[in-house]
Amino acid sequence: MIASAWNNLELWVLPVLVGLGCTLYTWGLFKAFREKKQILKIVPTPLNERLWVCIPARNEAQRLPATVDSLLTETCPHLSVVVVDDNSEDETSQWVLKKAQKDPRLGLFRNAAESAGKPGAMAAWVASLKSSHADMPSEILFLDADMQVQPGFLGGLLKVMRDHDADALSGVPKLICKSFWEALLVPAIAALAAALYPPSGLDRKGFLNGQVILIRTAALQKAGGWSSVANEVLEDVALAQRLVDTGSQIRLVDFQQVCATRMYNNFSEIMNGFAKNFSALNQGAAKGLWMALFGLVISTAPWVFSIASLMGPQDALPALLALVWVCLMQTMTRQQMGLPVWPVIFVPITAVGVLLIAVKSAYHVLAHKPLRWRGREVVLSDRSTS
Repeated sequence: MIASAWNNLELWVLPVLVGLGCTLYTWGLFKAFREKKQILKIVPTPLNERLWVCIPARNEAQRLPATVDSLLTETCPHLSVVVVDDNSEDETSQWVLKKAQKDPRLGLFRNAAESAGKPGAMAAWVASLKSSHADMPSEILFLDADMQVQPGFLGGLLKVMRDHDADALSGVPKLICKSFWEALLVPAIAALAAALYPPSGLDRKGFLNGQVILIRTAALQKAGGWSSVANEVLEDVALAQRLVDTGSQIRLVDFQQVCATRMYNNFSEIMNGFAKNFSALNQGAAKGLWMALFGLVISTAPWVFSIASLMGPQDALPALLALVWVCLMQTMTRQQMGLPVWPVIFVPITAVGVLLIAVKSAYHVLAHKPLRWRGREVVLSDRSTS
C-alpha cells in the first residue's frame, strides 16, 4: 500500500507540482522585470534645503552610531537629525547627547512612557514639533536606527519626491546578511513583501517600509498621523493604506546603491522579528500559514522529484531539466532584486525556515500570547491595516 502511494506520488503528484512550480517561478521572474520598471531611480545629490530626519530608537546604542555618523557626513547646515529615544534601557540617550555636543544638528527627544512604541514615539515627536511653534518642515524622513546611508542620499531622495510629485517615498535598502540564516531568510521575507505589495498596485493597496519613509507633513496629517496607527503591528503598512485612502500618492525607490541595513544579527532575532510581523503582513495567521506551506511544497517538489527519478527506473532527465529551470528562474529573479544567488541551492531549507516563522507567528496570534521584542511584550494580531 505504501509502495502504491509512493508510485502515485512519483507518477502524478510530483510532476504536477513541479510543473506548477516551473510556471510560478517563470511568472515570478516576468513580474520582477515588470515591477522593477515601476521603481524610481535615485541619483545622489547634495542636500541644499531644510530637512528633518527622525530616528526612533529603543536600546540601539550599538547600532545607532553608524546611522547617525552616515547622516552627519552631509555638510548641509539645514539638516536636523532627531533621535527619538523610546524609553531605552541602554546608553542610547547618553551617546546622542555626547555626540550632539560635537554637532548641533543632532538632537534628542525622550518619549514619554504613556506613548511607548515606535508609532507612538514618532507621533509624540511630531506633536512636540507642532507645539514648539517652529515652522513645520514640508517633509520629514523617518529612518530606522540600523540604516547607513551614502553621501547624496538625502538630497537625492528629496529630488525624487519633487520630480515625481509624490506624497511619500519608501523602498527596500540593500540587505546586509553576514550569517547563513540571514542570507536565506531575510531576503525571502523581503521578496514575500514585494510579492504581496507590488509597486504597480500601490494606488489600491498601500505599502511603506518603515526602515525608510520620506513623507510630506501635509499628507501625514491628512492620513491621521502616526497616532492613528499606534495600535497596529505593521504601523508602516497601516499608515500607507491610510495615505492611499486619503488620496496621497506613494512611490517606491531603488535604494540598493544608496543605503543599507543589517536587520538582524542572529537566528533568534530573525525568528522573533519576522514572527512579529508575518501574520499581519499576510493579512491573517491562517493565510500566512497557507502561504508558507504552499511555498514549502512548491520549492521542494523539484528537488524531491529529481532525487526520486535518479533513484527510480524511469528517465531522470525531465526531472533534472525542471530542477535546472526552476533554479535558473530563481537565480535571475534574485539578480533582479540585487540579491546574492548562492542561496538558490538552499531554497528547500529557506522554505522550512519561513514555515517555522509562520507557525511561530500564528501561535502568538491565535494563543493571544505576547511576543517579547526589544525588551517589550508585543501583542500580535492579524491586522495589517486600520
